Amino acid sequence: MGFVEASSARHVAEKKRLIQSYEKSEENWSVTHPRYRMLQALHGFVRYQERYQAQVQEWREAYESLPEAQRKVLESATTYHKKFDRLMKLWEINGKMSEEIVKHALSFYHIPQHELDGYINEAESIEQWDNQAAVSDAINHLARDWSTDGLHERVPTFAPILETIKEHFPDRSTRKEGPVRILQPGIGVGRLPHDMARLGYVEVTSNEWSQYMNVVYRYMETLTVPNSVSWHPYIDWWSHQPTPEEHEHKVIIPDIAVNASSVLHVEGDFMTVFENQTAHYDVVVTLFFIDTGKNTLEYLDNINRLLKPGGFWINMGPLLYGTSPQLQMSLEEVVNVSERMGFEFLETDEKWGEITIPGKTVRGQELGYLFNKRAMRRNMYMAQFSVAKKTGRDYPEFPKTENEPFNFAPGSKF
Repeated sequence: MGFVEASSARHVAEKKRLIQSYEKSEENWSVTHPRYRMLQALHGFVRYQERYQAQVQEWREAYESLPEAQRKVLESATTYHKKFDRLMKLWEINGKMSEEIVKHALSFYHIPQHELDGYINEAESIEQWDNQAAVSDAINHLARDWSTDGLHERVPTFAPILETIKEHFPDRSTRKEGPVRILQPGIGVGRLPHDMARLGYVEVTSNEWSQYMNVVYRYMETLTVPNSVSWHPYIDWWSHQPTPEEHEHKVIIPDIAVNASSVLHVEGDFMTVFENQTAHYDVVVTLFFIDTGKNTLEYLDNINRLLKPGGFWINMGPLLYGTSPQLQMSLEEVVNVSERMGFEFLETDEKWGEITIPGKTVRGQELGYLFNKRAMRRNMYMAQFSVAKKTGRDYPEFPKTENEPFNFAPGSKF
């Protein structure tokens, strides 16, 4: 069965808002316009296969420049000299998935092909190239979020969040207030919102600013048949590979059918796109998120505003601050200022890690992030888990400042 766009009233209203935000004029057109940023992102997906095949060719030429004696030793003991042709073919498979991502995006966002072609021609004429690192990062998030290859990261990361929701809302099916309203900003390619929706009797809203992530997430919404797409996410990185077979490992997605109607995805800046939803949510979940903005205090203030009195803020993640942040608070400082704003940090189960700061209830546990568990490299954080309740106490109003796009953390590929 093909993709059917979600048609609930709130999905229809959000799609209308989104498409209106993509309308351009001479007055509003700039590099920060969502349509411009989408064209930038799609530029990368169009060139995805081409750029990485060019890289493979560079490695082939580097190999062929080796002294003949060294090549003979390699060829007698390995199949290294044959991997270039294999990888070229695998990049054709990856390229087909990228083509499907672009094809769906053009349709979903109402962007004609000639407009994208014109943007790419103009950008490359002035040597404004596509961001292949951002494209690769977004696509490779699919392995983490939507394949069995990502279970080693998802299970320990998601479990505290999912169990906390069930613990604090055991009566979801009989609540007089209706479904539990949950918001998660900064979803990447969006698995956690769908897992929260599967809890039942919840209304989940997700949010993402990155157009690279948004375009991949919208593609994911079309995959209504489990295990219907495969690609090779590890061939863009030759380091830390234990075997040629692992380097070329195939990953299959999605491991579950994607139900686009179960989650409302709202694209845009977390600080502005929910400005009319004060005291609207029962839960705000922040996963690897609160350190991504220039001003963490503004994030905390917005979370507080969006929560109903008595609502819960569930946080999981490190504190890896981005480039040129206005604030780089320690964990203790984040907790103290959150308490000053009116959050009460609750006790949590010791199975979610050890207490990080004596006298506080935040727990730390080692969590992996975006690594192949069979490779020779581990990317780990001592991620911090906390649950805080909005008590309704007064706190100082922050003066409103002009919002800027998120600055992603060092090492992020945006």
